[in-house]
Amino acid sequence: MEAGYGALIRGNAMKVTVLFWRDAPDHKGRWRFLGTPLGGVLALLGLAVVAAFFVSVATYVHDAYFPYEGEVVGLKVRWVDRFILESPEEEHLVIRTPAGKTIDRVVPMQIRIRQGIRIGDQVVKERGFRNRVRLRDEGAR
Repeated sequence: MEAGYGALIRGNAMKVTVLFWRDAPDHKGRWRFLGTPLGGVLALLGLAVVAAFFVSVATYVHDAYFPYEGEVVGLKVRWVDRFILESPEEEHLVIRTPAGKTIDRVVPMQIRIRQGIRIGDQVVKERGFRNRVRLRDEGAR
């Protein structure tokens, strides 16, 4: 007998089941989920969301800690990040480093506006979580 949406009473024991979960064929209380086609799809989807979350967190930690410098060549907001972790107040600065490499760093919009960072400005960020991205001092060039 397969379990349904609610509770199934068998003798003195009550079993509560969740949608998409089915009792194993031998009815010994083991649950089978990944064996169903829908279960496999949902498991892969859940794994993809968790992996994307951890990648997004790693990006935040990397961009907040490690130093970088260069010229801002663009600002962008990726639409896919809205579904994972980022808020509408996050922007990506596209920066060309002195070595000519283009990098993409996540910067809060509030910090960018407060520092007055625009396209074409030279920016620098020093190592550490407390150090924020800022405009490079004119005398330091």
